[in-house]
Amino acid sequence: TPLAAWADLALLAGGPGVVAAALAPGRGGLEATLFLDDAAERPFATYLDCLEALPRLDGQAGHGWADLERKRTWTRAPRRPGDVDRLEATLYPRRAGSLGILRPLRWARGAGAALVLTDHADRTSAEALRAVLYGHSDRRAEGSRGAGLLGRGLKVTRTFFVFGGQGTLEDPEVARLADALAAAGSEVALHSVSELRDDREVVRAGLWAAAAWEPRTWIDHEPYVNCEALSSRGAAEGGPYGILGALREAGVRWGWAAGDVGGFHRVELVDLFRAAPPGAPSPVLYPLPWDPGLWIFQSSFFYAPPRDLAAALGDEALQRLEAGQGLFVGHTYLGAGPAQTKGTSATRNLAVRPAAGGGWAIDPELDAALARVAARVATGTLASLTWDEAGGRLVALGDVEVRYREDGSAEVINHGWRPLPGLSLRTPVPGLDWTVDGLPAEGDAGRHTIWFDLPPGGVRRVEAWQAGAPVPLLAPAGALAATLAWPFSIQR
Repeated sequence: TPLAAWADLALLAGGPGVVAAALAPGRGGLEATLFLDDAAERPFATYLDCLEALPRLDGQAGHGWADLERKRTWTRAPRRPGDVDRLEATLYPRRAGSLGILRPLRWARGAGAALVLTDHADRTSAEALRAVLYGHSDRRAEGSRGAGLLGRGLKVTRTFFVFGGQGTLEDPEVARLADALAAAGSEVALHSVSELRDDREVVRAGLWAAAAWEPRTWIDHEPYVNCEALSSRGAAEGGPYGILGALREAGVRWGWAAGDVGGFHRVELVDLFRAAPPGAPSPVLYPLPWDPGLWIFQSSFFYAPPRDLAAALGDEALQRLEAGQGLFVGHTYLGAGPAQTKGTSATRNLAVRPAAGGGWAIDPELDAALARVAARVATGTLASLTWDEAGGRLVALGDVEVRYREDGSAEVINHGWRPLPGLSLRTPVPGLDWTVDGLPAEGDAGRHTIWFDLPPGGVRRVEAWQAGAPVPLLAPAGALAATLAWPFSIQR
């Protein structure tokens, strides 16, 4: 969201180009360092090696997950001769009797937080996936209401393999469920294009084969051995496994960071905005350093027995997430089938159970947790989003600016090309009347949060009223606007 930092006498409002700020007490006020670039906010990393096969991870040969997670971080952001980076910020005096500032919030229509489930394609079975989506594996359950993710009106980013027969998009039953996901507003994404190591031409063929579902999100599958993974050798144009051009041609916008905040052992609702220690960067998403058209996103491992997942989705945890305008992005395996799953621990983690009368049903404790989530979505405190929706909204918020006018009103400007439906603003004082472009604003019952649609390139004028008279926000009267530009030139 746009920077807004204030002391007793002035407000500093960030404009285009401000990607981060460091704030600290200063000489009688506040000191702010503005960043137009920060390598720590885009920590894209690739594995050091693409292995021929996964080693045994039983400890006998000295191998473990920690040994596999060795990576190289790419902190560069290439610039060409003549490129100019521009940062804008505005300093507004604060006057006695003015209300204060409007604070843009992250989520639409006043929602306190967003919950995103990214379900990986490993061990997919149509029966298990149907049970997770609708409550039961019977085909007659399709489209039903009252159980499962889609049955409770929740969204999911569900990844698929394109090639490989049963359990992939080549399987008619799986393709049917992919159609249902798309029709319900969920997201069909790709988990590579097969379980195997695929070169660029196989990936390109898979992208075209999946084009009907318009996949926008790519999640690497086993990047330790699949060299086409973005986190292996895939984030390149050349070489047999460089797939960046193929992804761009197919309209893929998002790639997974192939690593989870908190590692593999935390099963909790981690707010990605607060996952790092205080004062350290906690980037939820960031552009690929050498291709800003592809954004990399983080997630949190959410794979455990259904009882543990259900406990993590408790009301107290959801309330904490909502209190901080938070975001949870879960890395899950809900659609894994019993017949496809081997091993005691993996079997314990299955999201489905044998159903009375045959077939499979979603685990009842997990389904009860989904009901809790759906209830909060219905009241508007929580948003259930696909990753494409959540990521697109966060990127679009980077193009929002709030300008305060001499007459006490404010202009909310969208400098970008992405729409922002239901853009929410926290008002400085509850209980007032608010108008947007002269018409009454939508908002919560206490009038502490208002919202409106902000189209690409749009400008909306917001005013506060009390007893029919306008009330000034900042009334800046001669604000000082400072624009700084740095030219970068390359010597060789």
